[in-house]
Amino acid sequence: MEGEINNLIMVWALVYVSVCYCYGVARIIPKGRTRLITFLPVVSLFLFLPLNYLHSIHLGGGTCVFISWLGNFKLLMFAFDVGPLADQSLPLPHFVALACLPIKYQKNPPPQPPSNLKVGPNKDIPYPEISRSGIDSPLVYAFKGLALALWVRGYDYSNYLYPKVVRFQIIIHLCGTVEFLFAIFATLAQVLLRTKVEPQFNDPHLSTSLHNFWGSRWNLMVSDTLRSSIYRPIRNHFRPILGHEWSLFLALMGSFLVSGLMHDLVLYQTGRMRPKWRCTLFFVIHGLCLIVEIVTKNKLSGKFRLPSVISGLVTLAFVAVTFSRLILTELLQIRVVQRLFEEYAAVGTFMREIIH
Repeated sequence: MEGEINNLIMVWALVYVSVCYCYGVARIIPKGRTRLITFLPVVSLFLFLPLNYLHSIHLGGGTCVFISWLGNFKLLMFAFDVGPLADQSLPLPHFVALACLPIKYQKNPPPQPPSNLKVGPNKDIPYPEISRSGIDSPLVYAFKGLALALWVRGYDYSNYLYPKVVRFQIIIHLCGTVEFLFAIFATLAQVLLRTKVEPQFNDPHLSTSLHNFWGSRWNLMVSDTLRSSIYRPIRNHFRPILGHEWSLFLALMGSFLVSGLMHDLVLYQTGRMRPKWRCTLFFVIHGLCLIVEIVTKNKLSGKFRLPSVISGLVTLAFVAVTFSRLILTELLQIRVVQRLFEEYAAVGTFMREIIH
């Protein structure tokens, strides 16, 4: 554990220096290809740093998501003065935090998105709906942490449970871990920088459709990054060629495809196992189903609508089943649950050594 901590410190020190370099370069070189070329060494470094030096699920996987994926996408957008880093008034600490962490500063007041799914000539996919003011309070996360700990204790009885129930138990465990990991860094950023950040999750269990789940509920920081870096460029480029509707579908599929590829990268980082592209398949399937959902809702035009409770249960069941069949299968092959418990134990031992 001590070696992993030392590597983590080294990796994040290099990340800090690299982001400061990009901050300084942007003050000298105007947006465009020249700035992009100066950023490419940093992008390459961010891609390989976690893969070469970090091996744990929490530290390695988290750093891969924050740096190799989100951080790189933000820097590539920043090369053309697009995205959250393009604000010239950002001081260096805020710039570093936005570049390295899965956060987005909350606008005051938050934007109010449209609530329909129409894709007519003047309509578009709505932005994520932000229903809360900033992230949850520490008390809420303390309660969620306690609930997650109690849920994890349920593994003591896994030998007495039906295998599919155990798989559902693992899915909740993994989802809770992801939310908790993101919340830790968002809370630190909010406290240290003294500014509100937008919520990263918006009660995914209350989703009423695939669009609602992926666009407005689950991992909003990743959705926002994909929207700015993949969805909008594809949409704007192909709209004059393919028209409004087909450019929308192409942009959606491009976003889901890239998300799947990046999830496969994170899976490779955590398991060092040759990719089988099941993560990519999972997101391609969901992208296609989302398009079918949009077309169906627009064809019906409000004539028929399932009750929210039923549509919500169907949505969550579909997400859980496809996740279990595709992504969870690979996670179990790399012993994800056992390794998580090993890391919990290693952290406990490390903390006891520090205290004593």
